[in-house]
Amino acid sequence: MKKTDNPDLMSTNDVAALLGKHIGTITMWRKNGRGPHFSLNDAPLRPRATYKREDVEKWMRDQENK
Repeated sequence: MKKTDNPDLMSTNDVAALLGKHIGTITMWRKNGRGPHFSLNDAPLRPRATYKREDVEKWMRDQENK
């Protein structure tokens, strides 16, 4: 997956690298309603998830407090 051009948005690859997790783990979390908040683009055949950096950082803080 291509990295986003906006530094405030992260791809699934970016999130996986930041969290030290496999891309498949991030994808599974997304499908199961776990993990950081994400948005899907409008591509009809292959929608892509993007994550706001602030949402990922908040999710990380929340995990530390559990």
